[in-house]
Amino acid sequence: MPEEDRRPDEDARDEARLNDSVAWNAASYLISGIVGFGLLGLLLDRLLDTSFLAVVGSLGGMALSIYYVWFRYGSRR
Repeated sequence: MPEEDRRPDEDARDEARLNDSVAWNAASYLISGIVGFGLLGLLLDRLLDTSFLAVVGSLGGMALSIYYVWFRYGSRR
């Protein structure tokens, strides 16, 4: 659709969809980082017969996920 044929309400809807998708992407990165690294830590706990790596993995995954979201979406204006 040519730019001159677009209406302002279509632009507003497109902007709202973009903001929604960014929010869902950021939330999914945060959740998947915590769960993924937590499961990796749990697996290592089972293999190495320890009891702290699941917590370390979850906290590390949370930290990496927050950094990734900040790096990817933090500079958007």
